[in-house]
Amino acid sequence: MPSVEEMRCSGRQGMRRISLRFCLLAAVLTALLVKKVSPGFLGAGQRDSRNLQLRRLSASAADDQASEWRLDLGHAIDVLRRDVPAMINSYSYEPDYAIFSQDVIFEDARLPSFRLEGLEAYKTTIDMFRWSLRAACDRHKMQVMSISPPLNGVIYMRWRLQVWPKDPLGPAKDFFSRETWSWHSLPLYGYGAASEPTIIDGYSTYEIDPWTAKIVKHAIEITNPPTLLRDLLAGRLPSFQLGSRMPQVMSLPTLELPRAR
Repeated sequence: MPSVEEMRCSGRQGMRRISLRFCLLAAVLTALLVKKVSPGFLGAGQRDSRNLQLRRLSASAADDQASEWRLDLGHAIDVLRRDVPAMINSYSYEPDYAIFSQDVIFEDARLPSFRLEGLEAYKTTIDMFRWSLRAACDRHKMQVMSISPPLNGVIYMRWRLQVWPKDPLGPAKDFFSRETWSWHSLPLYGYGAASEPTIIDGYSTYEIDPWTAKIVKHAIEITNPPTLLRDLLAGRLPSFQLGSRMPQVMSLPTLELPRAR
């Protein structure tokens, strides 16, 4: 028969086994509950680290996009500074239209109803204007006086155009200047090509798309003399016809020769 001391030791060992089993069961239940209620609780540190990395990647991508936008904007300003005088002064020069949006708008700042939409219409108008200058003037010179960094998404350019209109009676003078004719006293010799240029000053504004850095609108304002773009094209460049692909050539006046007696 076991002694009292042996019974006490056996009881204590049994209690330890029960306590150990209870602790193991409690640990398993706790783990299951935590996993079911909050799967990310035990990995909160890892989750915070991952979120921090995502924020850093997003900030880096935003910085790269902003840097690319600034580079594209600087390129657009460089192209405008180079192309505006070059495409007017040289008929063979090919401007870079890649800086313009496909839906670019071209308008007169003084008369917003004078407006063209679309890159192809813009190209056609610029080509017609260049052709008209070449047809109507002996010489012409375009200068960019100043160009400013964008303010509220708008680039401001101040320019000056000098034109020397052709003598409209030049072919007739050449005809009558032959040795077989002596018509130097005709009234047409009181006219001639301009010796001094006609100066036209104005501003151009270029609106920039805030996402692509492309030009979405080009507006022109002629300040000296204060003139609507439509009137300038019709008055000072009479060979320019808006709406036709190629301008009409100026016709010469009809002269009546005196009858031989």
